[in-house]
Formats: sequence, structure tokens, C-alpha cells
Amino acid sequence: MNLHYISTLKRWGNTIFYEPGVWISMSLAFLLCSLPLLTIGCAWTFCLSLAEEQAQGNRFKIFPRLKAFLASPACIRSFFMGLADVLLVFAIVGSAKTLVSLNTTLFFRFLNAVLLWMDMVLMLSGMYRYPLLVSIPQSSFLSLYSDGLLQFFTNIKTNILILMVCVSLIALSLLIGIALFVFLPGALALLVQYNQHYRTYCNKENSSKSSS
Repeated sequence: MNLHYISTLKRWGNTIFYEPGVWISMSLAFLLCSLPLLTIGCAWTFCLSLAEEQAQGNRFKIFPRLKAFLASPACIRSFFMGLADVLLVFAIVGSAKTLVSLNTTLFFRFLNAVLLWMDMVLMLSGMYRYPLLVSIPQSSFLSLYSDGLLQFFTNIKTNILILMVCVSLIALSLLIGIALFVFLPGALALLVQYNQHYRTYCNKENSSKSSS
């Protein structure tokens, strides 16, 4: 495992165990902002922006940050991107139902399998689209989706790491009977931004070494 993954997990673990108020408050902010499902994109982007503040070593205050976020270009872009992702979820469910239906012909079964794979990849690219939006709020939708897909296919280790954390928290919730998965958004946002922070740092270090 690369050094920056170890550093990411170490810092993330320290925050989870020693600063629970950070990720719990972030999760609660996400849940409140996403009460109408249509604003889930805004809620996740705002949660990531709080995690970015934490990754930079700053103490965030939710309401001043929320006021600034609502006035930023990232708010409207994340709203429409969230709407697209909600539609993708419905498309994935619809393709899956058609795929397993006994009345579906072979041609349409193949077609739905292709569409299902494309929709899932596009959906999972959100792991990178939203952090990119936090970093560059003026990004166009075309650059967000193209860069998100590129990073998704070139960061398999990060994808596996995030998936493992999600599965672990959900499994732990089922095991101990406490809905820890409710606080998953805050914990996941911290992991994403810590990983991005250390990856950027390592890239700068490698660039300076190669130039010297």
C-alpha cells in the first residue's frame, strides 16, 4: 500500500476515534440539507466542503459555511448534478428489473446489461465529481464528468478503500445494533478529502524530487 494511503487511514482513524463531534456534526448537516431528496447533491457537496476545511487543519462552523456555500457557484451545480444522480439510481433499478425479468428477450437483456454497467460507472464517478466541484466551484459539467470518470478509472485503490470503509461501517451497524451508517456521510467525506489532501501532497513531493 502506498504511503499516502497509510497516512490517510491513520489521520482518518484519529479523527473518527478522538474527534467524533466532527464527523457526527457533518453527517447531521448532510441529513438536514438532504431532507428533500432533490437537494442531496447540494448536501453532499456541502459535507465535502466541511471535510475540506478539516483536512486543511481549520475548525469549521456549520452555519457560516452553509451561508457561503449557498452563495457559491458550487451550490447550483451540485443541485443539478445531484438530480442527475437520483435519475441514475432509478435508471439502475429499472435496468436491473428488466435484466432479471423472464419476459425480457436476449437482445434487450444484453442492452440493459450494457446500460446498467454504464449507469453504475457514471454513478460511481460521483466519488470524484463532487470533490472536484469543492476544489474548483467554477468547473463546467463537462469537465466534472470527464475528470470524474478519468479519476475513477485511474484510482482503483482509492475506490476499493472507500468501498471497504462503507461496507465495514454498515456491517458494524448491523452487528452492534446501532445505526452507525447514519453517520456514514461525515466519515466518508473525511476519508475522501483526507485522501485527496495526501495525494496532492505526495504528487507535489514527487514533482519537486523529479525536477531537482
